[in-house]
Amino acid sequence: MILPENYYWEAQFNDEVYYKWKAHTQTTICGKISKKKRENQKPKYISEADWTTLLEYWSTEPAIKKSKDAATYRTSNPDGKGMHKHCAGPQSFLKIEYDMMVESGLDEPPPYTELVRKTHTRDGSFIDSRAETLVLEVEEAVAQMETDSVSQTTSTAATPSRLLLNQEFLKRSKTSRGRVYGIGSVQHNNFIPTESVHASLNRSIDTDMRMSSLETNSEAVKTNVETLKSYMTELKGNVVGMKDEMKEELVAT
Repeated sequence: MILPENYYWEAQFNDEVYYKWKAHTQTTICGKISKKKRENQKPKYISEADWTTLLEYWSTEPAIKKSKDAATYRTSNPDGKGMHKHCAGPQSFLKIEYDMMVESGLDEPPPYTELVRKTHTRDGSFIDSRAETLVLEVEEAVAQMETDSVSQTTSTAATPSRLLLNQEFLKRSKTSRGRVYGIGSVQHNNFIPTESVHASLNRSIDTDMRMSSLETNSEAVKTNVETLKSYMTELKGNVVGMKDEMKEELVAT
């Protein structure tokens, strides 16, 4: 890998950088090479010697088996809702998420449900049954949570909808391989190689929710302090008024 020759980072981030580099190349360079392989055309950026080596490897039994297993997995239907389909094309989900954030004018990414709706619908209709079920179930669950929080004081009332949607989405979207269904490369963002993707996302959301709770509590304390100041000012005015009245009574007597 040539990255260390051109960039610098602390040694403790080596695994994370390598994982993200690998995840990115799998959806970009590897995808382009696979397309050239199907078309039986050598890419311009690969030498004849390297292309010959790749062709020889692809013809081996282990490589053929790996390719067949991958094809089977891509077209699998474990829950009876059809194979996974999306309409994002070659564009990475991470790029789509970023574009959605820019378009919204907010400084935070959209909830997973909006991303899945964006990448799995065509002309307003879902093209993936499992994605549709996930989104609708999550949105219904969060709507119910927010309705319940109106009539009672709970932490849910102060938690942003985006975090609640993401939290509920993760509860329902874990695949048999420990990944998250429907959000593509987004699940690899801020991923720590020492833990599973699903666990890493849960940890990140838990941290965000704790921070949100702290910010909410801080605002509540600030409001209470301002209210207390107002009461003290009013009390001080009342005390001054009482003193003035007492002086007037003493003078009158």
